[in-house]
Amino acid sequence: FVAHRNKLRGNIPVGLGTLSKLRHFSAELNNLTGGIPLSFGNLSSLVHLSVGKNSLTGSIPGTLGQLKRLEELYLYGNNLSGTIPPAIFNLSSIRTISFSENEIQGRLPPNMGITLPNLETLGLYRNHFTGSIQYALANASKLSRFIGKSNNFTGKMPNFQNLKNLNSFSITNNHLGTGEANDLEFISSLTNATSLWYFSLDANNFGGTLPESFSNLSSNLAFLYLDNNPISGSIPAGIGNLVNLEYLAMWNTQVNGTIPIGIGKLSKLKDLILSHSQLSGVIPSTIGNLSLLIELYLDGNNFDGNIPSTLGKCTNLLLLNLSQNSLSGRIPQQLFGLSSLSILLDLSQNHLSGTLPLEIGALTNLGYLDVSNNKLQGHIPSELGTCVKLEKLFMGGNFFQGIIPSLFSSLKGLRYLDLSGNNLSGTVPEYFGRIDLQYLNLSCNDFEGIVPTKGVFSNASATFLVGNSRLCGGMTDLHLPLCKPKLSEKNKSSVRLKLIISTAFGLLGTTMLCILLLVFCFRKRKEPTLHSPKGSILRLSYQSLVKATEGFSSTNLIGMGSFGSVYRGIIDDGKLVAVKVLNLQHRGASKKYGIGSKVSVYGDVYSFGILLLEMCTKKRPTDDMFSGNMNLHNFAKTAFSEGLLGIADPTLLQQGEEGETSIAHTQHVICRQEIQDCLTAVLRLGIACSMESPRERTNIGEAVAQLHVIRDTFLRNARARERARAEFAIQSSTGKSICIHKLESWHFKQRNYYNKNRGQDNGKRRGKVKVEVGFSNLITDCPTYNAIGSKPTLLVKLGQPSTS
Repeated sequence: FVAHRNKLRGNIPVGLGTLSKLRHFSAELNNLTGGIPLSFGNLSSLVHLSVGKNSLTGSIPGTLGQLKRLEELYLYGNNLSGTIPPAIFNLSSIRTISFSENEIQGRLPPNMGITLPNLETLGLYRNHFTGSIQYALANASKLSRFIGKSNNFTGKMPNFQNLKNLNSFSITNNHLGTGEANDLEFISSLTNATSLWYFSLDANNFGGTLPESFSNLSSNLAFLYLDNNPISGSIPAGIGNLVNLEYLAMWNTQVNGTIPIGIGKLSKLKDLILSHSQLSGVIPSTIGNLSLLIELYLDGNNFDGNIPSTLGKCTNLLLLNLSQNSLSGRIPQQLFGLSSLSILLDLSQNHLSGTLPLEIGALTNLGYLDVSNNKLQGHIPSELGTCVKLEKLFMGGNFFQGIIPSLFSSLKGLRYLDLSGNNLSGTVPEYFGRIDLQYLNLSCNDFEGIVPTKGVFSNASATFLVGNSRLCGGMTDLHLPLCKPKLSEKNKSSVRLKLIISTAFGLLGTTMLCILLLVFCFRKRKEPTLHSPKGSILRLSYQSLVKATEGFSSTNLIGMGSFGSVYRGIIDDGKLVAVKVLNLQHRGASKKYGIGSKVSVYGDVYSFGILLLEMCTKKRPTDDMFSGNMNLHNFAKTAFSEGLLGIADPTLLQQGEEGETSIAHTQHVICRQEIQDCLTAVLRLGIACSMESPRERTNIGEAVAQLHVIRDTFLRNARARERARAEFAIQSSTGKSICIHKLESWHFKQRNYYNKNRGQDNGKRRGKVKVEVGFSNLITDCPTYNAIGSKPTLLVKLGQPSTS
């Protein structure tokens, strides 16, 4: 009778016990309930009885001891309780007994190996057995599988000398062993079990050291679990003899010493777990020979030295944990070439230094990265933003600096992010609020600016920002100070243009310094070039230039442009020279000087002109749109003739926000015209300085004079506009807006007062301002309103947010 994997339910019929010729009864994986019928003891011909994986209850009937022909008894996976009937241990013909996953208790009889001489498999997993197994198994000479894990066995292990057929032995999670020095002596008797492939002693109380005979265990051994025991001593040097080992777990022990270099002989090893022990020394480079390795845990030890670069050869590695050691040096870039890493890479709590290699971007499948609490420095590589499967990223407790890379916005799956305890700066990215972050720690850095309020920022228990004194705003639960008003949008264009002009003058100063150095060096009236007559210029070797500039040291850097750099140098005779280095890897660099490639001060004027065009048009000479005869100069010259709007960077011409009052619009038209005038002059100068023919280019002295005029005109107008600008909305006594005015000059005095009749707001009083205004030359668009003859309410909006 066979009824596997059906939906049988209810009790097993008692009448089945009348089938005296029944040899095989199997009803595994059903929903049978009740107990095993006592009548089954009448099935005198029964050889195989299997009712595993049901919901049977009660005790094992003692009548089963009458089944003298029974060879296989499977009662696993039920809710059977009580003890095993003694008669079961007298079934000399039985080969397999499986009582696993029940609630059975009791002890194994010490002579079991004698009364069950044909026993091959004994499954007792997850029950409540107690007592010793020392003598019960010693004489079971045909035993090949013993599964006794998750019980309450105690005492010493048996002598396995007679168990030559043993291939699987598991006693995980018991109370075996005494914690004494000789607990593991039984391993020597296991060397006769040449078929042994699975051996687990983990989660017990075995003490002592691993004997040298450990290396003589079966060469067929594939699974070895010794973890969670007070085992001490070192890993035997001959462990490399276990050439078929696939899983080795020896974590949470007291094992010390180094990892033997012979570990590299275990070419079939897939899991190596040596965590939280007392191992020390360097991680052997031979570990890189484990090309099939999937998981490597070496965390929580005392390893020092460098991370071996040979780990880069473990191309099947899914998980690597080297945390909580004393490893130092740089992280080998080969490690980040392991695109197979997907589960975890944990290098935290070491002494690793240097920067994160750019190759980290190759870890596109990684879900968990932890490099916290090391001595890493430099900028966080933007390439980390390509690791789009990251869910947990921990980088706190290092010396990282700079801003958070914008590519972090691509980490849509990120749930936990910790960048605390670094030297990071800049603003807190708003896009973190659009990522489904469950934990964000940016504490103890140097972030500044407004804290967003959406997403994770709305949960004060999930967001940590302490130790950033320049942050403000955010949710009230974050207890950050209020932010000062931001610069209005309509002033941003002016500020940016001022910055461009200031930058241009700074670069112009660098250019003039280069020219002065060239003149000082060459001492010639005629412009020197590489094609000048013999003797008119210095002829120096590359080695001489390297020496003169101290290896092109950054301390000797005078200036830098899009296509090259200028260095200060001192040659052997003490002369001061300027050395220009072109970066020929950039497309267009060899044409940087216009017609020809002569190195001259005219080339510097050309460079300066191109720089002005770049800043004002937001286009580079290397953009794809420039090919053939079309270059940045020709583009600017052609587009400029058609009007400023066709060439200038639109962001330099932006107006204020939508919804401005008419007076605000009038003000902006005035400001916009000033910006256009300034841009027109700068663009005209850029075109003149970048003419193809050197002789047609504006003289550098004239360029300086023109820039001074442009700057002074723009700044003079800006200062006048700031002094004169004030906007008033004049309202009637009913609060209805009547008209809008602009004052060209004004003065006011103010006093603060508090409204005694208004309510409280979080215990704070709101201050109001009463303003008295005097004005002249009032400009109004309200012909029906006599501003001089009345005293309207004046709402004042000043030009600067700080005084609003």
